[in-house]
Amino acid sequence: PMLEGGGTRILDAYGQWRGPGHNGFYREDGVDWFPYHAYNAQLNGISHLRLESLGWDEEGWPYLPSQGGE
Repeated sequence: PMLEGGGTRILDAYGQWRGPGHNGFYREDGVDWFPYHAYNAQLNGISHLRLESLGWDEEGWPYLPSQGGE
């Protein structure tokens, strides 16, 4: 779908997590993972490595459950 000009951002700041970025993707044991860093606003902006499982909707688009995805 993205090759056809579509697309939706799947990661935004939420809760205490600010400035998420520098993400990647990998698969391990059949599970897709989404590592990224974000700054914890409750800890004076200290950067943390975050890791979330990545889901896929019926149309083949990725989503993160923390972002309100399926």
